[in-house]
Amino acid sequence: MEERNAHTSLARFSAVSVLPRNERVLNLDWDLFPPLFSLRPDLIYATGIDVNLTAFTDGEAARLLALPDAWEKNPAALPADLSPWISALRARLPGTYLILATWRYPLLLPKLRTLPSLQEVASEKDGLTIFRINPEPNPSPNPIPL
Repeated sequence: MEERNAHTSLARFSAVSVLPRNERVLNLDWDLFPPLFSLRPDLIYATGIDVNLTAFTDGEAARLLALPDAWEKNPAALPADLSPWISALRARLPGTYLILATWRYPLLLPKLRTLPSLQEVASEKDGLTIFRINPEPNPSPNPIPL
């Protein structure tokens, strides 16, 4: 019972406390919206509780959000450089911080940590990893499609 409580407790999402009030966050994992919103209703979230709404309102954004799960399932498809993906994602869903479930992305996280456009601000083994998204020096109006 203790193990189950550890995985359902809001304590595993405590890293979200490092974020400044009223920031725009790109929550990569739409299913984490309920606990994130419970802890930080002041933040402006890119995705909500239903992934279908994102797919309905912006199919390309939904496709970009689905890529990390596909890459984790098929490591051969994981690009060597994730910069084009980050650029395309931020063009569709602007945010100052990227939030993702640490346990869900063992292959993606090491690559994200190498990107100059991201600065890791928090990471918890069984919780969240949060990156600050640095402004692009010369943002492209049409990022390279993946």
